[in-house]
Amino acid sequence: MGGSMNDAVKGHYARRSAYHNEINAVIPKTRKFDTSAFREHFGYELPREIADYFGLSIHDHIYGWVQKMAKYTDESIILFSVTGDDGKDLDSLIEQTDMLIEDYPRLEGMICIGWTGYSGSYIIYDSKSSKIYLENCLSYPIANSLTELIDEMRFGYPQNGHDMEKERAFMRSFFERYYKKLWDRSGGRLTWELIPAEISSYEMDCLQGYEYTDFIMPDCIQAFLSVYHHSCDNPV
Repeated sequence: MGGSMNDAVKGHYARRSAYHNEINAVIPKTRKFDTSAFREHFGYELPREIADYFGLSIHDHIYGWVQKMAKYTDESIILFSVTGDDGKDLDSLIEQTDMLIEDYPRLEGMICIGWTGYSGSYIIYDSKSSKIYLENCLSYPIANSLTELIDEMRFGYPQNGHDMEKERAFMRSFFERYYKKLWDRSGGRLTWELIPAEISSYEMDCLQGYEYTDFIMPDCIQAFLSVYHHSCDNPV
């Protein structure tokens, strides 16, 4: 299980604010979230951490990707927004869960908590185990709880197990060795300078058209663009 839902949501927005350089509001609720309509509709209690997700604060959609998804999809997860209109929020949860069970009758006891960002596939919460699944992979959980899922969410593109720091270290070494070789060949007459690049992960996502296209720039190109600003009399 993850930590508290309150900490998970606040942590998500802190990371998101730092990543996107934006201000995000999380507004505490002052009244108890009434889950009785869920119990009356499905015959069991709404799990505590989902009730906490809807009941503790008002916020927009929580989104991101987790590493355990990378072998199945490069889409992001989008979780329900919490509008503050408790009846409307609960109705949306009930409606989407009804659609999930209608599409997959054997998944009774499962709850829809969101979707994938491009295909709109269900993100599924198992009310018995608290584990989270993708619609297209019900044998492999992507998180052991909703709080863990939110804690693990990151922004941009998953690297599918690749080590970008290793890629950047390789590219950094390449530039340093390459320009040193050119300098040696010129007898010290070649003018060159390597200035550390300041491109952020968010700017890299914008360059790729993140959220608007399926294009993912190869790791080596991302590393090429993100280690040094470089210029030389003879281009690479």
